[in-house]
Amino acid sequence: MTGRSPRRWRPAVALRGLVALALCAPAPARADADEVGPRPARAFALTLDNDIFAASDKHYTSGVRLALGLPAPRPLVARAAASGRTCDLALVFGQQIFTPENLTSSHPVEDDRPYAGWLYGGIVLRLRGGDPWDLPGGRPVLDTFELDVGVVGPGSLADATQRTVHRLLNATEPAGWEHQVRHGPAIQLSWVRRVRLLHGRLPLGLEVDLTPHVGATAGTVVCSARAGATVRLGWGLPPDFGGFEDDPVALPLPLDPAAAPAPGLGLWLVARADARASIFDVLLENSPLRSGGHGVQREPLVGTFQLGLVLSLRERVLLGYTHTVRTPEFEGQGGPDMFGSLFLQVGF
Repeated sequence: MTGRSPRRWRPAVALRGLVALALCAPAPARADADEVGPRPARAFALTLDNDIFAASDKHYTSGVRLALGLPAPRPLVARAAASGRTCDLALVFGQQIFTPENLTSSHPVEDDRPYAGWLYGGIVLRLRGGDPWDLPGGRPVLDTFELDVGVVGPGSLADATQRTVHRLLNATEPAGWEHQVRHGPAIQLSWVRRVRLLHGRLPLGLEVDLTPHVGATAGTVVCSARAGATVRLGWGLPPDFGGFEDDPVALPLPLDPAAAPAPGLGLWLVARADARASIFDVLLENSPLRSGGHGVQREPLVGTFQLGLVLSLRERVLLGYTHTVRTPEFEGQGGPDMFGSLFLQVGF
């Protein structure tokens, strides 16, 4: 490793700023650059969001996210190891679709959120290691960075996607896509830090853990900060950071290949709460950089509450469902939104 230069791998150079930001926190021990440790397994993950699970068809109505988790290139692994951490990468592709509640009107629905779509591809960098805050007993930490590039508006293909699906399901034909948010390129950078704060064993073989998180998102789509926590209760909890099967800035892959493996069969409940404060959201209010177009006044603080069930098969297959309740995202919204998420991950 010492004879190779990270400069020869151009994607690593592009990600250097992200790595430097994450590695600025002190680590409990410094590893030799040649001892980079075992690499995590590759995995494919698919997440499907839809409000049909809540007998609804409004606001955040549908989403799909594909992810491919891969070992990081060796120069990047060595740089992380020099700070006592390990890393991996994932490639992601996704689409999100938003509509007003009234799908039959061919005119702008002025008191409801506009039609909008967001199509993107991106790369995820995850860095994990010891406790940089030196809490008593030490706490494992995971930093997740995601850089997405895509398009909002007509170029997102949200119109064609929803029309096709509704025809196949013989559902209401959406009539107002001509008034969706304006077309434009989009770029988004997100960061989330998670700390596995507690892990304990209960009677009947049950396990429980608590993983708080903080994060921020900046770009031309959404600018926001967030904080929350995840609690898991069940059998065979994997030695990871909880997994955010619904979250656009996370990919729940095996997080510590050196840890003792979880049992062949696992089943657990997931409960999660998250608070997000935003300063703008182009999918609600168009863009502060582009005038014109229909929009609504966003709520600056939004809460999200989730309850889910996850089944694990020999740590290679994860299958789960999460039900989400989200407080109003714009002024005048009649009540909270609900949608469900199906999640499948296969390791290889």
